[in-house]
Amino acid sequence: MAVRSLPPRFYLPLAIIVLVVGGLFIGLPAWLAITHLHWGDALLSASYDYRGEAPTACPAGPRAKDPDPTELRTPGGIPIRVHTPKNYDPRRLHPLLVVFAPAGLGPTLNERFTGLTHEATAAGFVVAYAGSRGLTQRVIRDLAQVAPAVAHTYCIDLDRLVYTGHSDGGTISSALAFLSDIAPRPTAIIPSAAGIRGEDLARESCPAPLPVMILHGDRDRLFPGFGREAARWWAQCNQCESTPHEENSCLVWSGCREGGETRYCAHPGSHLDWPDRAREIVAFARRAVGKESRP
Repeated sequence: MAVRSLPPRFYLPLAIIVLVVGGLFIGLPAWLAITHLHWGDALLSASYDYRGEAPTACPAGPRAKDPDPTELRTPGGIPIRVHTPKNYDPRRLHPLLVVFAPAGLGPTLNERFTGLTHEATAAGFVVAYAGSRGLTQRVIRDLAQVAPAVAHTYCIDLDRLVYTGHSDGGTISSALAFLSDIAPRPTAIIPSAAGIRGEDLARESCPAPLPVMILHGDRDRLFPGFGREAARWWAQCNQCESTPHEENSCLVWSGCREGGETRYCAHPGSHLDWPDRAREIVAFARRAVGKESRP
């Protein structure tokens, strides 16, 4: 049976539809890759200056001397991508920066989205990028095992543990700090675009004071104002003075309990935007683990 061709008047609209759909499938991912992902040096491990740090007896797994990145998994199977300083020394204890992913991202895209590898390894951190899972109590407890999984292979000081992450990752960073029955406890948290309101936090008990740096977009329409509400709760928990002052484009609370530095850093982005603050994030993490004094 012969196949009838379309009348000429249908060709132009059909061509436009094909171009639009093709543009969405090709152009949208390309736009996201250009505007929201990191490339180049941000993803490369840097060398760290170990001078002044004494070697220590550190039990480590068989891959402790392997070149990074190393792929690990939590007990529940969540993938973890690990980067060490380029000149990683397995005889020295390292602080650990765990980066929890936004919904739908695996560890590789999580790394490209946040772009913390170079800055963090230059500061002496081992960095672990966790993949995402749908948020449930079970998943949150499994993600609490990211740090022990890394410490099983690398020389990690779990008393110098910093959590960060965006959206779901920010929520996880926060939850693992205030849930009382989960270990290990983070030394500091740096949640971004977390989906936790002040009224949600008000139902929780305050943990012991810890450094908190809240990151949130001014144009976040999914969780509008959540970051500022969370920062106020943490400032109260850290027993800070009630009124913050501005410092380096952040609101900073004074008079906090020792070890309770609290700051809220807004940025002009939307919920999809990770703030371009890698140096500030790592500097805050360094202060929290005792590698750098407060400016």
